[in-house]
Amino acid sequence: MPFEALPSRMPDPGAGAPPLLVIAGSTATGKTGLSLALARALRDGGVPAEIISADSRQVFRGLDIGTAKVPAADRADVRHHGLDLVEPDEPFSVAHFVRHANDALRGIAERGSIAILVGGTGLYLRAVARGLDADALPADRDTRAAVEGMLAREGLGAAVARLHRLAPKRAARTDLSNPRRVARALEIAELAGDAPLPPPRGYPGPV
Repeated sequence: MPFEALPSRMPDPGAGAPPLLVIAGSTATGKTGLSLALARALRDGGVPAEIISADSRQVFRGLDIGTAKVPAADRADVRHHGLDLVEPDEPFSVAHFVRHANDALRGIAERGSIAILVGGTGLYLRAVARGLDADALPADRDTRAAVEGMLAREGLGAAVARLHRLAPKRAARTDLSNPRRVARALEIAELAGDAPLPPPRGYPGPV
């Protein structure tokens, strides 16, 4: 359907979920440029669109150059979400991102806009577009290596202490005498924190 034939206000599919377009890909493949071009083309056709960045580095304030963050001029032209949410030394997990994205999606739906989810952090993309149970998080090689390195250097006690700090609820239901289970629980805690994610029931609107 050509852009000019689209209705000026897209119907809300329910549950505060606007229609969602997903642009995914690896670094430096033109995702940002494509998302901006698409948002502007939709706007020119009478359909407003807003962009949600799904990049685990762009959530941090001040990390603009190294993360290829969208320039301020483009953000002023097309509304963006998911950028500059926390300071670099603040914890931020996929659970935090899901809560932010859901808030953004409700606002986008209220404004009658289309949501464009764009980024290269697959965990963030899947959590919003498909739903993701924290206990079913796929293994993350870098996080697992960091956890195993901590266990090797500092021992089980240090890993258990960190698990208690990051995710006390998860620690309470983990066999803390089993290094493998502590390592997996700590990996999940590093990725998702202690808050449960929405069940993996899929995005409630058209994707």
